[in-house]
Amino acid sequence: MKFVTNIAIGCIALAAGLTACKSSQKTHAVASGTWQDQPIVADGANSDWPSPYPFYDEKAKIGYVVTNDKDNLYVTMQTGDRMTIMKILRNGMTLWIDTSGKKSQSISINYPMENTEAPTRMQKDQTQPMDKMDADQMHKRMLETARDLYLTGFKGCNGSFLVKQNNGCGINVRMGFDEYNTLIWEAVIPFKSFYKDGLSAADVHKPIGVCFSIKGIQRPKTDGGSGGGMSNGSVAGRQNSGMSGMGGGMHGGGGMHGGGMHGGGVGGDREALYESSKTWYETGIAIK
Repeated sequence: MKFVTNIAIGCIALAAGLTACKSSQKTHAVASGTWQDQPIVADGANSDWPSPYPFYDEKAKIGYVVTNDKDNLYVTMQTGDRMTIMKILRNGMTLWIDTSGKKSQSISINYPMENTEAPTRMQKDQTQPMDKMDADQMHKRMLETARDLYLTGFKGCNGSFLVKQNNGCGINVRMGFDEYNTLIWEAVIPFKSFYKDGLSAADVHKPIGVCFSIKGIQRPKTDGGSGGGMSNGSVAGRQNSGMSGMGGGMHGGGGMHGGGMHGGGVGGDREALYESSKTWYETGIAIK
Protein backbone atom coordinates (compact mmCIF):
# COMPACT_ATOMS: atom_id res chain seq x y z
CA MET A 1 0.00 0.00 0.00
CA LYS A 2 1.33 3.43 -0.95
CA PHE A 3 1.15 6.50 1.21
CA VAL A 4 1.66 9.87 -0.52
CA THR A 5 2.60 12.52 2.04
CA ASN A 6 2.55 16.19 1.15
CA ILE A 7 5.19 18.67 2.29
CA ALA A 8 4.59 19.94 5.82
CA ILE A 9 3.88 23.64 6.03
CA GLY A 10 3.60 26.41 8.56
CA CYS A 11 2.72 26.54 12.21
CA ILE A 12 -0.52 27.19 14.02
CA ALA A 13 -1.22 28.77 17.36
CA LEU A 14 -3.15 26.66 19.83
CA ALA A 15 -6.15 28.02 21.68
CA ALA A 16 -5.31 29.86 24.89
CA GLY A 17 -8.41 28.56 26.68
CA LEU A 18 -8.41 25.35 28.65
CA THR A 19 -9.67 22.14 27.05
CA ALA A 20 -9.67 18.64 28.44
CA CYS A 21 -7.06 17.52 25.94
CA LYS A 22 -4.94 20.70 25.95
CA SER A 23 -1.27 20.25 25.10
CA SER A 24 1.47 21.87 27.16
CA GLN A 25 2.98 23.28 23.97
CA LYS A 26 1.76 26.65 22.66
CA THR A 27 2.83 26.21 19.05
CA HIS A 28 4.02 23.36 16.90
CA ALA A 29 4.29 22.36 13.27
CA VAL A 30 1.24 20.89 11.61
CA ALA A 31 1.74 17.91 9.32
CA SER A 32 0.24 18.17 5.89
CA GLY A 33 -1.60 14.88 5.97
CA THR A 34 -1.25 11.48 4.34
CA TRP A 35 -3.26 10.46 1.31
CA GLN A 36 -4.82 6.99 1.42
CA ASP A 37 -4.51 5.35 -2.01
CA GLN A 38 -6.70 2.33 -1.21
CA PRO A 39 -9.81 2.54 0.99
CA ILE A 40 -9.43 1.00 4.43
CA VAL A 41 -11.93 -1.59 5.66
CA ALA A 42 -12.59 -1.32 9.41
CA ASP A 43 -12.27 -4.95 10.47
CA GLY A 44 -10.07 -4.84 13.58
CA ALA A 45 -6.97 -5.94 11.64
CA ASN A 46 -3.82 -3.95 10.87
CA SER A 47 -3.01 -5.52 7.50
CA ASP A 48 -4.09 -2.33 5.67
CA TRP A 49 -1.74 -0.13 7.68
CA PRO A 50 2.03 0.49 7.65
CA SER A 51 4.16 -1.70 9.90
CA PRO A 52 5.28 -0.44 12.32
CA TYR A 53 2.81 2.34 12.98
CA PRO A 54 4.76 5.58 12.44
CA PHE A 55 3.59 7.46 15.55
CA TYR A 56 3.83 6.29 19.14
CA ASP A 57 2.97 7.77 22.54
CA GLU A 58 5.42 6.38 25.08
CA LYS A 59 3.29 7.41 28.04
CA ALA A 60 -0.01 6.03 26.75
CA LYS A 61 1.66 2.97 25.14
CA ILE A 62 -0.24 3.36 21.87
CA GLY A 63 0.80 3.50 18.22
CA TYR A 64 -1.44 5.30 15.75
CA VAL A 65 -1.97 6.42 12.15
CA VAL A 66 -4.33 8.97 10.55
CA THR A 67 -4.90 9.18 6.77
CA ASN A 68 -7.62 10.30 4.38
CA ASP A 69 -8.94 10.02 0.85
CA LYS A 70 -11.55 12.25 -0.79
CA ASP A 71 -14.42 10.64 1.12
CA ASN A 72 -13.17 9.41 4.48
CA LEU A 73 -10.92 10.05 7.44
CA TYR A 74 -9.16 6.83 8.49
CA VAL A 75 -7.89 6.37 12.04
CA THR A 76 -6.21 3.43 13.72
CA MET A 77 -4.65 2.79 17.13
CA GLN A 78 -2.92 -0.30 18.45
CA THR A 79 -1.29 -1.41 21.68
CA GLY A 80 0.42 -4.52 22.97
CA ASP A 81 0.59 -3.22 26.53
CA ARG A 82 -1.68 -5.33 28.74
CA MET A 83 -2.41 -2.59 31.24
CA THR A 84 -3.52 -0.30 28.41
CA ILE A 85 -5.61 -3.07 26.84
CA MET A 86 -7.35 -3.66 30.17
CA LYS A 87 -8.14 0.04 30.55
CA ILE A 88 -9.56 0.29 27.03
CA LEU A 89 -11.70 -2.84 27.29
CA ARG A 90 -12.95 -2.12 30.79
CA ASN A 91 -13.28 1.68 30.94
CA GLY A 92 -13.54 2.51 27.25
CA MET A 93 -11.80 4.83 24.81
CA THR A 94 -12.98 8.05 23.18
CA LEU A 95 -11.70 9.40 19.87
CA TRP A 96 -12.17 13.17 19.63
CA ILE A 97 -12.07 14.84 16.19
CA ASP A 98 -11.28 18.55 15.78
CA THR A 99 -11.50 20.61 12.58
CA SER A 100 -10.86 24.01 14.17
CA GLY A 101 -7.14 23.71 14.90
CA LYS A 102 -7.97 24.53 18.53
CA LYS A 103 -8.29 21.04 20.04
CA SER A 104 -12.04 21.36 20.37
CA GLN A 105 -13.95 18.47 21.93
CA SER A 106 -17.34 18.52 20.27
CA ILE A 107 -17.13 15.51 17.90
CA SER A 108 -16.43 12.09 19.35
CA ILE A 109 -16.66 8.34 18.97
CA ASN A 110 -16.83 6.49 22.27
CA TYR A 111 -15.86 2.90 21.53
CA PRO A 112 -15.54 0.72 23.38
CA MET A 113 -17.84 2.17 26.00
CA GLU A 114 -17.38 1.56 29.71
CA ASN A 115 -18.16 -2.12 30.07
CA THR A 116 -19.53 -3.33 33.40
CA GLU A 117 -20.35 -6.73 31.87
CA ALA A 118 -16.72 -7.46 31.10
CA PRO A 119 -15.12 -10.31 33.05
CA THR A 120 -12.23 -9.13 35.17
CA ARG A 121 -10.67 -12.43 36.28
CA MET A 122 -10.20 -15.90 34.85
CA GLN A 123 -8.26 -17.56 37.66
CA LYS A 124 -9.93 -19.11 40.68
CA ASP A 125 -7.13 -17.88 42.94
CA GLN A 126 -7.83 -14.13 43.01
CA THR A 127 -4.68 -13.39 45.05
CA GLN A 128 -2.21 -14.43 42.35
CA PRO A 129 -1.20 -12.30 39.35
CA MET A 130 -2.47 -13.60 36.03
CA ASP A 131 0.00 -15.15 33.66
CA LYS A 132 0.21 -14.09 30.03
CA MET A 133 -2.18 -16.76 28.75
CA ASP A 134 -4.86 -15.94 31.31
CA ALA A 135 -4.63 -12.22 30.53
CA ASP A 136 -4.81 -12.69 26.76
CA GLN A 137 -7.81 -15.02 27.05
CA MET A 138 -9.58 -12.62 29.40
CA HIS A 139 -9.01 -9.69 27.03
CA LYS A 140 -10.56 -11.64 24.16
CA ARG A 141 -13.59 -12.43 26.30
CA MET A 142 -13.89 -8.75 27.21
CA LEU A 143 -13.74 -7.82 23.53
CA GLU A 144 -16.75 -10.05 22.86
CA THR A 145 -18.84 -7.94 25.27
CA ALA A 146 -17.86 -4.59 23.64
CA ARG A 147 -20.98 -4.29 21.51
CA ASP A 148 -21.93 -0.59 21.76
CA LEU A 149 -20.60 2.77 20.63
CA TYR A 150 -21.74 6.33 21.26
CA LEU A 151 -21.50 9.15 18.70
CA THR A 152 -21.49 12.85 19.57
CA GLY A 153 -21.39 15.94 17.36
CA PHE A 154 -21.99 14.24 14.00
CA LYS A 155 -24.56 15.23 11.40
CA GLY A 156 -27.70 13.20 12.02
CA CYS A 157 -26.30 10.09 13.68
CA ASN A 158 -25.75 10.92 17.33
CA GLY A 159 -26.48 8.65 20.24
CA SER A 160 -25.95 5.01 21.11
CA PHE A 161 -25.64 2.28 18.46
CA LEU A 162 -24.62 -1.33 18.28
CA VAL A 163 -21.16 -1.39 16.75
CA LYS A 164 -22.38 -3.53 13.84
CA GLN A 165 -25.54 -1.46 13.37
CA ASN A 166 -26.03 0.99 10.50
CA ASN A 167 -25.75 4.33 12.28
CA GLY A 168 -26.93 6.43 9.33
CA CYS A 169 -23.62 8.24 8.81
CA GLY A 170 -21.53 5.42 7.40
CA ILE A 171 -19.19 5.47 10.40
CA ASN A 172 -17.56 2.08 10.91
CA VAL A 173 -15.50 1.18 13.97
CA ARG A 174 -14.01 -2.18 14.90
CA MET A 175 -11.51 -3.74 17.31
CA GLY A 176 -9.61 -6.99 17.14
CA PHE A 177 -6.48 -8.85 18.20
CA ASP A 178 -3.65 -9.97 15.93
CA GLU A 179 -1.56 -13.12 16.34
CA TYR A 180 0.64 -11.35 18.90
CA ASN A 181 -2.37 -10.38 21.05
CA THR A 182 -1.98 -6.74 20.08
CA LEU A 183 -5.26 -4.80 20.27
CA ILE A 184 -6.11 -3.00 17.02
CA TRP A 185 -8.74 -0.22 16.85
CA GLU A 186 -9.92 1.13 13.49
CA ALA A 187 -12.41 3.75 12.33
CA VAL A 188 -13.63 4.82 8.89
CA ILE A 189 -15.31 8.22 9.28
CA PRO A 190 -16.94 9.88 6.24
CA PHE A 191 -16.10 13.59 5.93
CA LYS A 192 -19.75 14.30 5.19
CA SER A 193 -20.64 13.09 8.69
CA PHE A 194 -18.69 15.85 10.43
CA TYR A 195 -17.13 18.27 7.90
CA LYS A 196 -18.49 18.61 4.35
CA ASP A 197 -19.91 16.47 1.57
CA GLY A 198 -16.98 16.69 -0.81
CA LEU A 199 -13.35 17.79 -0.49
CA SER A 200 -11.85 20.33 -2.87
CA ALA A 201 -8.41 21.80 -3.50
CA ALA A 202 -9.24 24.51 -0.96
CA ASP A 203 -9.26 21.89 1.80
CA VAL A 204 -5.59 20.94 1.43
CA HIS A 205 -3.82 21.23 4.79
CA LYS A 206 -7.09 21.96 6.57
CA PRO A 207 -6.22 21.15 10.22
CA ILE A 208 -7.54 17.86 11.49
CA GLY A 209 -6.86 16.85 15.06
CA VAL A 210 -7.63 13.57 16.78
CA CYS A 211 -7.33 12.76 20.46
CA PHE A 212 -7.19 9.21 21.85
CA SER A 213 -8.61 9.46 25.37
CA ILE A 214 -8.21 6.38 27.61
CA LYS A 215 -9.64 6.26 31.12
CA GLY A 216 -7.68 4.86 34.01
CA ILE A 217 -9.28 2.30 36.27
CA GLN A 218 -10.48 3.36 39.72
CA ARG A 219 -7.81 2.65 42.31
CA PRO A 220 -9.19 0.08 44.76
CA LYS A 221 -9.55 1.08 48.40
CA THR A 222 -7.33 -0.83 50.77
CA ASP A 223 -6.90 -0.97 54.53
CA GLY A 224 -3.37 0.36 54.51
CA GLY A 225 -1.95 -2.38 52.31
CA SER A 226 -0.45 -1.84 48.89
CA GLY A 227 -2.37 -4.49 46.92
CA GLY A 228 -5.09 -3.76 44.46
CA GLY A 229 -5.05 -3.63 40.72
CA MET A 230 -4.78 -6.83 38.78
CA SER A 231 -3.57 -9.01 41.63
CA ASN A 232 -6.78 -8.79 43.65
CA GLY A 233 -9.12 -8.57 40.70
CA SER A 234 -10.64 -5.21 41.57
CA VAL A 235 -11.14 -3.17 38.43
CA ALA A 236 -14.08 -0.91 39.20
CA GLY A 237 -15.50 0.86 36.19
CA ARG A 238 -15.55 4.47 37.40
CA GLN A 239 -13.32 6.78 35.44
CA ASN A 240 -10.12 8.36 36.71
CA SER A 241 -9.75 12.10 36.13
CA GLY A 242 -5.96 12.01 35.72
CA MET A 243 -4.43 13.94 32.84
CA SER A 244 -1.27 11.94 32.20
CA GLY A 245 -0.11 10.87 28.78
CA MET A 246 -0.52 14.29 27.17
CA GLY A 247 1.15 15.19 23.94
CA GLY A 248 1.82 11.83 22.30
CA GLY A 249 1.82 14.10 19.32
CA MET A 250 4.17 14.14 16.43
CA HIS A 251 7.20 12.10 17.34
CA GLY A 252 7.81 8.99 15.30
CA GLY A 253 8.09 5.53 16.72
CA GLY A 254 10.06 3.10 14.68
CA GLY A 255 10.80 -0.51 15.43
CA MET A 256 8.66 -2.27 18.00
CA HIS A 257 7.39 1.04 19.41
CA GLY A 258 5.41 1.84 16.30
CA GLY A 259 3.28 -1.24 16.76
CA GLY A 260 2.91 -0.89 20.50
CA MET A 261 4.44 -4.34 20.87
CA HIS A 262 6.95 -3.80 23.63
CA GLY A 263 4.71 -3.16 26.53
CA GLY A 264 3.74 -4.54 29.74
CA GLY A 265 3.90 -7.89 31.44
CA VAL A 266 0.86 -8.75 33.50
CA GLY A 267 2.72 -8.27 36.75
CA GLY A 268 4.36 -5.02 35.59
CA ASP A 269 3.80 -1.47 36.74
CA ARG A 270 0.26 -1.61 38.09
CA GLU A 271 0.29 2.13 38.70
CA ALA A 272 -0.19 2.51 34.94
CA LEU A 273 -3.56 0.79 35.30
CA TYR A 274 -4.90 3.76 37.28
CA GLU A 275 -3.60 6.49 34.97
CA SER A 276 -5.67 8.13 32.25
CA SER A 277 -4.02 9.26 29.03
CA LYS A 278 -4.91 11.73 26.28
CA THR A 279 -2.91 11.68 23.07
CA TRP A 280 -3.43 14.53 20.59
CA TYR A 281 -2.26 14.18 17.02
CA GLU A 282 -2.61 17.13 14.64
CA THR A 283 -2.38 16.69 10.91
CA GLY A 284 -4.02 18.21 7.86
CA ILE A 285 -6.29 17.05 5.09
CA ALA A 286 -4.33 15.60 2.17
CA ILE A 287 -5.55 16.26 -1.39
CA LYS A 288 -4.40 14.31 -4.42
